[in-house]
Amino acid sequence: MVSTVVTTVVLLIFSENSPKYIAKMRAESIAKRFAEPLHLITKLLATLVYLLEFIVGDIFDEYDVYREDLKIIEPDKKIQVEGLTAIQDILDFFEMDNPDIWISFTVVGLIMEEMGRIPQLGDDCKIEGLHFKVIESEKGRIKRVNIKQVLNQPIESIK
Repeated sequence: MVSTVVTTVVLLIFSENSPKYIAKMRAESIAKRFAEPLHLITKLLATLVYLLEFIVGDIFDEYDVYREDLKIIEPDKKIQVEGLTAIQDILDFFEMDNPDIWISFTVVGLIMEEMGRIPQLGDDCKIEGLHFKVIESEKGRIKRVNIKQVLNQPIESIK
């Protein structure tokens, strides 16, 4: 019976209370001891990933965004998008500011807003330095649009 009491007291002091008390009193220093090696390991692994990507090409991971609705035709110049693609995505791609004068949120909505009618296959228009051309439609619904960034060029010279 004495051994049970002694064992219980020893366990409570050394395995329950002492570690919790030490952790509470020195939480910041313990966290720093673990954080610094983890930070170095993260930097090392990131460097290895960059080196591996340099050797074998781009590696797709959970942070990369793969977009099926936006297809690059000419880098930084011309893209092909689905009609329901958000205007903000287009502006982000071309690194343009949003003029905040449009009512529409989608590419098709913007083209309809500018033209004042439902666009047909082959219709094109120039809006705020971007040339839009409808290239695919189905049952009166615009499916795909080519968008090219133009800087003060007449529409005829863009084709």
